[in-house]
Amino acid sequence: MLLLCLLIGEAAANMASPEIFGSKGAAPLVSRQLDVMSETLHIRAFGKLDSAAVHASYRISVPPGVEGSLPLLFVAMDIHDAMRVLYDGRPVALEALNTADFAGFLDPVKGREEEVVVDFWGGNGGWVYRVKDLQAFTLDITPGEHTVDVYYTASPWIDRGDWIQESSIRYSLSPARHWKSFGPLEVIVDVPEADGLFRSSLKAPMEGSLPGRAVWRFTEIPADHIAIAFTPSVDATARLLMGLSPFGLALIAGGVLLLLHIRWMHRFRANGNVGHSMPLIVGVLLAPLGFLLAFLFSYDLIDMAIGPDAGRFHGYTFLYLGLYPIITPLYGLGCWLLDRFWKRRYAEEAVETTV
Repeated sequence: MLLLCLLIGEAAANMASPEIFGSKGAAPLVSRQLDVMSETLHIRAFGKLDSAAVHASYRISVPPGVEGSLPLLFVAMDIHDAMRVLYDGRPVALEALNTADFAGFLDPVKGREEEVVVDFWGGNGGWVYRVKDLQAFTLDITPGEHTVDVYYTASPWIDRGDWIQESSIRYSLSPARHWKSFGPLEVIVDVPEADGLFRSSLKAPMEGSLPGRAVWRFTEIPADHIAIAFTPSVDATARLLMGLSPFGLALIAGGVLLLLHIRWMHRFRANGNVGHSMPLIVGVLLAPLGFLLAFLFSYDLIDMAIGPDAGRFHGYTFLYLGLYPIITPLYGLGCWLLDRFWKRRYAEEAVETTV
């Protein structure tokens, strides 16, 4: 049985991950009895890579003696609209999945009948998918050259791991390594003008540039994955705060608190007070806490300066409050030594003045 898999990767949000998965198109997995003579991938992005219209076109060759019904399988998960498949320019109707047609490629997960392992790698590995996310169709093939066109609208991947979130449209070429042959590959990317930085995982295009239209041509697989990414630009204030970082902002706040605390302690002793220093006690308790709170709230300050394009994924920053019992004794020791010095100094000056 001949098999062609058009794989559209899953999209899922994981609260423990800074990345929101989007659509991930892939080259088809083709029976080694077929030749893929050429592939053209056209990605037309919208907005700031908010979505992209993807058109993948494959020119295949069916050898003499091979004809009849060809079952095909693809995974369609979390795409904007229904995928369209054309065979030699004619629409192909999607069908309900009959796992018996793909017995050599689908392995049901024991105890979870709604899931199957799709075997993409000849028995050496696979991916687990829900049955409802797998769709099939059948082609009536005859010897000769044919075209298969796939259209869908892809969702972006959102990487929130940095201060500014990065959107990307991705497409996998790794299944093409299992084709009987690999013909020329042309990649065309159209992106609109936007205030930010566009980049691709490929080398410099042979024609054009991003933003705008860029064209790449390859005679061999250039990489396992293709990614077109966009990072929005931010204003000067946001860039300044990002450069300072939360630690830098906390040091500034901590420095101000330290100066105020030292001034308060000094005035207390300079005024002739010889008893327990309330400025010392209160400052030792509050200054380290203020430093840590400034560090924590600096994340929100930077995010607000960046605006809606902020990544806002900083992990469990509140855990830094656990440093309070470590910082406070060390800070308190330094302040106590300084207070002790001033106490002795002003006591000696008071004695000299009396004499």
